[in-house]
Amino acid sequence: MLIGELPELVETRAGQDLIEIGVERGLAESVGIVLEAKRGRLSRSLRQRIRGLQHDQLRRLLAEAVTWESIEPLDAWLSEHGQ
Repeated sequence: MLIGELPELVETRAGQDLIEIGVERGLAESVGIVLEAKRGRLSRSLRQRIRGLQHDQLRRLLAEAVTWESIEPLDAWLSEHGQ
C-alpha cells in the first residue's frame, strides 16, 4: 500500500516524457494534414520520414509547408534536414 500523496503526473519525468511524445505526434500529424491537403494521401515512407524529425524540424516544416503550392519541395526539404 502506498503511503502519502503521489506527485502529479506532469511533475514527474515519466509524465513530462509522455507529454512530449504526445506533442510531437500531434505536430507530426498536423504536418501530415497540411501536406495531404496539397497532394492527397502521403505514402507510408513519407509519413515515417516526417515522424523521424525532431520537434524544431517539425515546426519549421509546418511553417514552410503551408506556403507551398504543391508537395514538390517535400523530398528536397526532408533530404536537406536529414530524413
